[in-house]
Amino acid sequence: MKERMTRRRALWLTAAGVGSATAAATLAACGESTPDEPETTAAPAAAITAAPAPEVTAAATPQAMVQEASPAQQSVNISFATDHVSGSRGKAMQQGMADFANRNPNILVRFVPIGGDYHDTLSIQFAAGSLDDVVLWSGQLLYAWIDAEGYVLLNPLMQKSGLSPSDFVPWNNIWTDGDDWWAFPFQGNITGTVYNISMFDAAGVDRPQSGDNYDVMLENARRLTDEDAGTFGVWVRDHPMWWGPYMFSDGVAGWRDGRSTLINSDVAKESYQWSVDIVVKEKVSFDPGSRQNFAADFGDPFSTGKLGMNPGTVARATGSLVGRIKDRFSWAVMPEPVSARTNERRHGVNGQSHIITTGSERRGRAEQSWELVKYLSTDFALQFVAIPAARGNLITYMPAFDDPLYRSPPPEGMEFLKEYVNTPGPQDHQFFDNWAEWNSVMRQNTQLPFRDEQDPGEALDMAVAACDTVLAAGTRFPKTDNV
Repeated sequence: MKERMTRRRALWLTAAGVGSATAAATLAACGESTPDEPETTAAPAAAITAAPAPEVTAAATPQAMVQEASPAQQSVNISFATDHVSGSRGKAMQQGMADFANRNPNILVRFVPIGGDYHDTLSIQFAAGSLDDVVLWSGQLLYAWIDAEGYVLLNPLMQKSGLSPSDFVPWNNIWTDGDDWWAFPFQGNITGTVYNISMFDAAGVDRPQSGDNYDVMLENARRLTDEDAGTFGVWVRDHPMWWGPYMFSDGVAGWRDGRSTLINSDVAKESYQWSVDIVVKEKVSFDPGSRQNFAADFGDPFSTGKLGMNPGTVARATGSLVGRIKDRFSWAVMPEPVSARTNERRHGVNGQSHIITTGSERRGRAEQSWELVKYLSTDFALQFVAIPAARGNLITYMPAFDDPLYRSPPPEGMEFLKEYVNTPGPQDHQFFDNWAEWNSVMRQNTQLPFRDEQDPGEALDMAVAACDTVLAAGTRFPKTDNV
């Protein structure tokens, strides 16, 4: 039964910014693959079936994945909405659903693919009261709808299951509001770098070491760049998730402090200038507009074998690269450089979670829904997402980072992911109710310098002015915020 559409819900739909204007913000808001790192086709079955779970045949599409219950006990039907339906993530999810069916034969899961624009689709369903029992969620959505009484509070269920916040990556503002857990961490996104070992060795460049700073990274990029050969040392993009972490490592406190955007201080401008210079002055990174030509038929620039270092968010989701690179060259997760200014580093973080809707609670399905949510974040991650070819996201369950399967290559250097997540000061997106508009304004005002079409300092001043206007209109911020 659908929940009644009330005036309050309709107002919340408006507050969520439903419409095509929010589409540009969705990639940064969730842990999804970006246009720079598109999701690949399904990983080879042999690579996935190494996990101890029954194979779901190709004919068993997600829409048809309904489990059969044991007649000995009363079964409960729940619905699960997600967009993990294709590529390495979809393959892992198919097998996970089969494994969950074996473990819980009396919980019947109806698998519901999320179609269309992710945030628009779910915002409309939330407003209409038609959300499924368990839904893949994001921090952007969490704060857009946090006061609309649509989430089941998970603290009691966590305590009953013996799970604590310390069992998961410490990025609580993405799925919590203060101490209240309204969503449960599922897939993580953290900035880091992968590098081409073969390219370093062939050029006689020392492999990256822990403690290297940005100056070393830039010098390596210079030595790896050969315009005639069509090779570049590093790929710096015009997206905040790429240049932001360098800024935070240099000492900028965060994206904002309450209603004030922080990215136009002298330190911020110097750091941003460094990122821009890599493209327009040093020319050790190809022009952002030529990405498609550079990637050619490989799907992404790094998989061409002509890019030395690939910073950004790809280190958290290496599964898509495994099928593209195969054995054409050796590659690894890189020890992340530190700031030459502070001798420290900070990572940008984000992620997606699962919510249990209050509709599930009213239908008497909350406990069964919790079993699925708990499974997806723990056993599913350890058994399926940990496989090299299935790593479509960063696991958020801390025991995984010491698990031999999750540390196994390719790529080499998977042990550095634990170092990434344990680095102090992870910088999340600092979500609030109209964050989508704030993010869109930020991106619009910080892209031109990377095309050498605007002064970087001027761009940051314009971005801050526009972002602060959006912040002034915000009405719902995290409890921990300085507002």
